Order: sequence, then structure tokens, then C-alpha cells
Amino acid sequence: MSQTQYYVYHAGEQIGPFSLEEIASKVHAKEIEMSDYIYDDLVKDWTILVAFPLLQEAMAKIKPNAPVPTPTPATAPLKPETTSDEWFALKGDLRFGPFAYTEIVRLLQDKSMYESDYVWRMGMSEWQKIADLPEYGADAIKKLRDQGLPQMNEVFFRRRHTRVQHDCSIIMHNNQKVFRGKGLEISAGGAGIVLDVREAKNLDVGHQVFLHFKPASDLPPFHAVCEVVSRRPVNTADPIAPMHYGVKFLKIEDKTSKAIELLADRQRSGRAA
Repeated sequence: MSQTQYYVYHAGEQIGPFSLEEIASKVHAKEIEMSDYIYDDLVKDWTILVAFPLLQEAMAKIKPNAPVPTPTPATAPLKPETTSDEWFALKGDLRFGPFAYTEIVRLLQDKSMYESDYVWRMGMSEWQKIADLPEYGADAIKKLRDQGLPQMNEVFFRRRHTRVQHDCSIIMHNNQKVFRGKGLEISAGGAGIVLDVREAKNLDVGHQVFLHFKPASDLPPFHAVCEVVSRRPVNTADPIAPMHYGVKFLKIEDKTSKAIELLADRQRSGRAA
């Protein structure tokens, strides 16, 4: 039986149950935030609202019919009460916000948003891809994490999918060129890979690729359709250093996803032992 009633974690407490339509109405009325969590019986876990596709469908139904927003200055969510400290997010066809800067960072850490998504705040002439903004770059995020402030514990509390080490060779292509590289880490939601910067100089955040993982000691070979969601040099001081890419799985076989989850469980158990 499909789930029809949901609990929401808001302002430090569990509330509900609500239908998706009720939750959408509460979000629309700002009684619930898109950075709150919803309990999904299917995965037996809390999922951040902004990444819950069924809620996005419910939200779309209560919005007036309008052209699909595109990342241009004309669609910037300019409001008289908006301040320069508030960020808005464009995810797919829907706009969310306002968020504090640290909330956007948390959504990135939780993989509920990606560097290929767009954000806007007062003072910006147009929506910009997160990957192009220095305040969301690797150096800025590391500086924020290294501050060690108590309020940062919630920002960096966990990833949506547990990542584990996975050393293997990979082959990637984008219907134009074949890239060869190495896999470093993997989760049920995506992977971290390394490519030669001279080969992959035209491969950027937002590109869709086909990725083949060769067999390794912990997983059999498999393939997946992916989206590139992050790109950074392994060594910023070296202009020809390899490039680390984060990819999100768009299409992957269920049996492969389950095998990755089992691998993560084994590695967690090994660390806890």
C-alpha cells in the first residue's frame, strides 16, 4: 500500500501526520520550510523536503499556470522584503526560498542540491549556477567547516547516501569523446571519480554522461547514466593536476544500487567493530 500520510520534522519536533497536499499548503504558507524533513516509509528514513519528488508534484498543483521559469534576470524572485543575506534556489521548474547561506551549504552536503542547480540573492543580476560562485567553492566550504562552530554541526551532519571507498578503473563518454579515469568513492546516489584535466577540460557541471565501472574486489562491473554535479582540481596549486568530478546517478539498475548499499553497510560495520 502506498503511503498517504507523512510526518514532518520541523523546528526540533515531529508533527503530523499530513497528506502531501496539506504539506504543500503549509510550505506555501511558510508554516513548514523546504529545509525540513519528511519521513518516507519506502526508504525508512527522513528525507529533506526539497528533494522529495512527490512533494514537488503536489507543490506544482497549487501554483498558478505560468511559463516554466528559466535562469534569467526576469525570473529573479525580487521582493521588497528580500535581503542580501537570503538565497533563493531554482531546482528544476520550481523556485524555493528564502534560505540562509548555511542552509544552501547543508543542502549541498546532503546532496539535496547540486552544483549544477541555480541560486539567486539580492544584488545578483541573474540566476547563477552554484558551481560558478566562489562562496560555494571547495575553499569556502572548507573554511566554513574548519571554523568548528557548534551551529555548523547541523550543516555538516550527514550525507543523504553513505559514501565508501571504491577503487576501480572507469570509462566515461558523452556521445562525443571517451574519457578514462579512476573511481575513488561511491554511494547509492553517485560517485567520485578522477580524470586527467587535459582530457576532460570541456567536461563541466551539468553535463550528462554514460559511465562504466570496471570490476573491482568489492563490486562487479556496472554502468550508469550520470549527471556531473561538481568539478574541482585535486591540487589547486598544480594547473595540470587531475580533476575530481562528482557525478549523480540518473539511471542505474536496482540490483547495483542494492549492492552498493550492502557495501556501505559492510564498511560501516567494519569501522564500528
